[in-house]
Amino acid sequence: MNGAVVKGAGQTGIVGVLVLTKARKAKEIVDVMRAGEIVDFDSFGPVGAATAFASVAGTAYGADDTTGLVTAGGTIPVGFTVEATRLHVGIGVELVTP
Repeated sequence: MNGAVVKGAGQTGIVGVLVLTKARKAKEIVDVMRAGEIVDFDSFGPVGAATAFASVAGTAYGADDTTGLVTAGGTIPVGFTVEATRLHVGIGVELVTP
């Protein structure tokens, strides 16, 4: 499907972050975040992770280029935490960890 959002790098690389609070159907329109903040970042754990995690303030986070999973060890930079539960997202811009 041309123009469809996919997990991981797809054809264009990691270009944004999705925060989905419920299951979505194929071809359903969603917003892709390139810049912004995610609050309650560690309260749910990422989809696909074996367990929930506890994020740490001042930590850089990235996405796995295959699965798209956001973790502290991710290979594609997506942002950093400004508080333990607030992830500042900036895709495609140079990020400086406080």
